[in-house]
Amino acid sequence: MQGDFFDRLMAHRVFASVRPFFLKHRQAILYILFSDLTFLISIGSFWLLVYPFHISPMAANPMTWILRVAFAYVTNRTWVFPQTAAKGKAVVGEALGFAASRVVTLISEELVLWVGIELLGANKMLVKILAQTTVFVGNYIGSKHFVFKK
Repeated sequence: MQGDFFDRLMAHRVFASVRPFFLKHRQAILYILFSDLTFLISIGSFWLLVYPFHISPMAANPMTWILRVAFAYVTNRTWVFPQTAAKGKAVVGEALGFAASRVVTLISEELVLWVGIELLGANKMLVKILAQTTVFVGNYIGSKHFVFKK
């Protein structure tokens, strides 16, 4: 059978009733799935750096950014958005564009962390979760309309 993992999974008879919905909303469903996994990577690595390793939240966040951007690029390119760059320089350009679009949301996330943690003294993890939710839409817009555009 042809197709990726999700095509093969949805072809199984167990998913027959939800297959039409999945096919109609595939991009959004997969974006949400991989965004949730990226969120877990971000929150988990942030917690690990801030609490056991005692790294400041403002320094830990850019470190977690590297992990989540690498994960998000691979999953977005592979499953969420159709491949637009075939290979070589085109893929490097696409990856750099992806990272650049994520730098914009990193800056907004750092601002939320700075205001919430440094200025207001709020709970670090709560502010991190809030900050992550604020970048979700920005990341989708950047990926769909600037990086993986057709």
